[in-house]
This record gives sequence, C-alpha cells and structure tokens, in this order.
Amino acid sequence: MKLSPGLRRLFTVALDAGAFLFLGRTIWLNAGQLRGFRWDVRPGLLVLSVLLLSAVLLWGVAVWRVLLRRFGADVPFRALARAWFLANLSRYIPGVVWQFVSLAQLGPSAGLTPATTVTTLLVQMGFLLLSAGVVGVWFLPAEYAGELNPVLRALRWASPFALISVFPSTKGSSSSCAT
Repeated sequence: MKLSPGLRRLFTVALDAGAFLFLGRTIWLNAGQLRGFRWDVRPGLLVLSVLLLSAVLLWGVAVWRVLLRRFGADVPFRALARAWFLANLSRYIPGVVWQFVSLAQLGPSAGLTPATTVTTLLVQMGFLLLSAGVVGVWFLPAEYAGELNPVLRALRWASPFALISVFPSTKGSSSSCAT
C-alpha cells in the first residue's frame, strides 16, 4: 500500500507525538520516584555515555545498510539514519510492533519497499539475538547456572560454531583481494 507524501508525513507526526505522549505520561506517573532518587550526575561520564550510545546506534544503521545491500538495495547512509532514528522514537509507544510499522512506512522515503525493510530488520534482530546469546553464554558465571552447568559448557563450545555458521561466504565474491 503506497501512501501519499502528505499522509506519510501525518503518520510520522502522529507516531512521534504518540511516542512523546507515552514517554511524558511515564515520566509524569513516576515523578515521585524520580524525585526520590539520589541523582549523582558526572558530566564526563554522561557525555561519554551519550557518545557511546550514539556510536552504537550509528553502528546499527551501518549493519542495516550492509544487510540491505545483500538484498540488492543500495541506500545512502543519511537516508537510512533518518528513518532509523525517527522510527526508534516509536519504541516508547506500548507494543513491540510500532518500530517495524514506522520503518515500513518511512522506508519508501529512502527508496525501500516495506517487505525489504521488515525482512532486513528481522534478519538484523536474529543476528542481534544470536550475538546476545553468545555473549550471555560466555559471561554467565557457572555457579549461577546450577543444574544447567553441563548445558552451559556445551553452549560455550557451540558458540564459535554458531558464529561461523552465519559468517558470510567469500566464494564468488566480487571484491577479491588476490592480485
């Protein structure tokens, strides 16, 4: 379904307004708890955390761009970043689906079809879950695993194979390093 630019803009504004409304509502409902918290802001660490989070989010856009190229879509980084960051505002609206809906609607402004957008996001989420599982398996202390300790050991041995299984093939690659 193709939306006119005016409807798309209205949809974007509605999603952004909804995100800010729910975020504001959450802050309002938890204002007492927020006031009771002992805030100890360290400006240097705050700036560092904002920079690191920005780098992580930009890395997410870069990974998404690589996936899109594998699907045959070459989209400029700036257009993807705009759609990505606008759609991420919808994460604050209750319900998991809104980020996918937002990107499916914002994707055409970057030259993407909704099917390609959602498919690549699902693949990216799969990689994210796989990497989180690998990291979690290695950082979970064995003493907390209890009766799952033998399973934890097996998963630790299997994790490199999981990573190798998703590593892209270099056979037939057009970017050969051979001279």
